[in-house]
Amino acid sequence: MYLMQTRPTAKVGFMVPYGEWLKSTREKRGFSQRELSRRAEISQVMISRLEAGTVGASPEMAEKLADALEVSRAASLEA
Repeated sequence: MYLMQTRPTAKVGFMVPYGEWLKSTREKRGFSQRELSRRAEISQVMISRLEAGTVGASPEMAEKLADALEVSRAASLEA
C-alpha cells in the first residue's frame, strides 16, 4: 500500500503533491530518474509513477528516496 501522495510545505495548509516534490528535488540534485533509481534501489518505472502521481510512496520507499536524495527524512516531509 502506497501512502504518501501529498506532503506539507512551509505554507500552512498548502500541500504539494509528493511527486512534484520528488521530481523537483531530484532535478535540483542533478540526478536522472535512472540515477535516483539506482541510489534508492527502486525501479525507474516506480520513480516515474511516483513523479507522475499515479502511485504514492510507502513510508519505507519515502525513507529510501530521502536517503538517496541526501535530504533528511523530516525535510522530505516539510520543505
